[in-house]
Amino acid sequence: MAAATLLVACGDDTTSVTGTDGNSGGTTGEASASDSNSGTESDSDSAASNSASDSAGSSGGASSTSGGSEGSESDTRDVDTDSGDTTSSGGDTDDAGTDTDGSTTDDSGTDGSTTDDSDTGETETGGTEEDPLCGDLVSVFSDDFSVDLGQWQLDAKWAYADGGAWGQMAGDGVMASAWNVGGGGCPTTQRVVMTDPVDLGNEGTLRFAHAGELAELDTLRVIASTDDGATWEEVAAYDDMTGPGAMEAVVELDVAAYGGGPVRFGFEYDNVCGDPLGVTWVLDDVAVCEPELCEGGQVVALFEDFEGDDGAWILGTHWLYDDGVGFAQPGDGVMAGYWDQLGFAAGCPTTQRFELAEPVDLFGNASLAFSHAAQLSTNDTLRVLASSDDGLSWDVVGEWDSAAGLSLLAETQELLDLSAIAAEGPVRIAFEFDNICGDALGVEWGVDDVLICTDPAPSPCGDAYTTVFADDFEADAGNWVLGTHWMYADGADFGQAGDGVMAGIWDTLGFAAGCPTTQRVEMANTVVAGGVVSLRFSHAAQLASNDTLRVLVSTDDGATWETVEEYDDADGLVQNVETLVELDLSPWAGPVRVAFEFDNVCGDALGVEWGIDDVLICEQDVLPT
Repeated sequence: MAAATLLVACGDDTTSVTGTDGNSGGTTGEASASDSNSGTESDSDSAASNSASDSAGSSGGASSTSGGSEGSESDTRDVDTDSGDTTSSGGDTDDAGTDTDGSTTDDSGTDGSTTDDSDTGETETGGTEEDPLCGDLVSVFSDDFSVDLGQWQLDAKWAYADGGAWGQMAGDGVMASAWNVGGGGCPTTQRVVMTDPVDLGNEGTLRFAHAGELAELDTLRVIASTDDGATWEEVAAYDDMTGPGAMEAVVELDVAAYGGGPVRFGFEYDNVCGDPLGVTWVLDDVAVCEPELCEGGQVVALFEDFEGDDGAWILGTHWLYDDGVGFAQPGDGVMAGYWDQLGFAAGCPTTQRFELAEPVDLFGNASLAFSHAAQLSTNDTLRVLASSDDGLSWDVVGEWDSAAGLSLLAETQELLDLSAIAAEGPVRIAFEFDNICGDALGVEWGVDDVLICTDPAPSPCGDAYTTVFADDFEADAGNWVLGTHWMYADGADFGQAGDGVMAGIWDTLGFAAGCPTTQRVEMANTVVAGGVVSLRFSHAAQLASNDTLRVLVSTDDGATWETVEEYDDADGLVQNVETLVELDLSPWAGPVRVAFEFDNVCGDALGVEWGIDDVLICEQDVLPT
């Protein structure tokens, strides 16, 4: 919600973490958060650095973050810097450049099919893409200026350039500006700013490399805007650079003060009249980075900042997407529940809920973190609920009343343990409030930054195995080449209603035009599995005398096939009862493809129906000796 508060850690213990207002709520355990920031400067020949240390009480496995001091920085590579205090720097920007989508995506198909479609050039990212400019952190934005992707609005004297003269290898792109050296007027301020805002969490850093020269009274600044460029604040300032050919300085600024919502960053300089040097400033490798939302090897199962309606939630009558002005978050979207204060007094008592539309998969230790602000009266109640049966029943995992000390003036961070309900299956969460009759205040509840962290999904093949291939046939992921009478289907006819299967069917759907027939489905691509290799799948089947089912393997990309296993009517397969199978593929270790085929004879009154599901190719891990 507000920029300077904690984004609580997701972890193993049920904990309620209070914000700076000291209010607390939750079910089990409490921790308080405090900031201890230092922003003193130290100028030397080697570096100038400002440090900010934050201490926060929390437990578990997601990032614990807090707002640091503005302009706090760490510089290297022989440059002295001065960091100015945060001041308001108004002014408009020139609208130059185009908005080009240069984002890089990693699109993973389900069920064993993975694609990696990457655009070239630099990217504006918003996920967990690995970016060399951010290292182990998550890249929110990055640009190495190797190509103009339209990510910047440039004043007249800023341009993309070759960085060969500025401590860079020739051919390395930079963003450069020069004034007076090439002529111009004075005094002047020249600015380059990000075209679009990025959504920064409650902790983040701005990284960049720079070099330049300027005269006395000239100033270089890093600036930030949280209102889409209407006003700008100074993040850091520099008044002493070492001139052309100098080694570039690599800077890292703490920008947590601008977190919790959209922010744009930029760079500007002032050039005074009568300056014989003019100003030259060269920038490279600009990145905005933030910590992983979940720590300790956990992964994000859900994150929602309510900046817009993405269809992920089912809203009760008096829940709506809202600007956070009334909840200590002006301009930051929240999910807001209202009763009475907006004239909703027609009926009481009332219970109003919003809930997650689709369940999320949780494994092992799981937790729910969120921030909220609220107004409620005696006997009003706020709850967080969880359901493991797709909303048929709900369990209370957190509850607050008027004694919890919640306020509309400051957000409070919460951390709730979902591990017990995670063990029961996919989980949906909901937020609801009760409002009683005769309540003069009504209920106002703003919820934001909902984060669910979970242990990673276990390997489908289990411990001590590497999953080489997996497909549960819930969707056509392009993993298979289908013969005429193979199809993706609901598993109702094979003892698995609602569970997708790969089904081969002949005769019973009127496919008796030609017989005998052999129908095959095979993997679209070869996979590599070495050592001890197994094929696992479940199947159910109907077949008559002389009909045959086969499992095949190819080590030459489908040119030839060998039979691994064969089934006929004597094997006792039943159409509505699935049978689990594990076959040894070790004799064919290496590049392998798998296929399933059936033979149907003429005059077969039953035909063949074969349903296959949950195909795995597993490679046994080699333990170190």
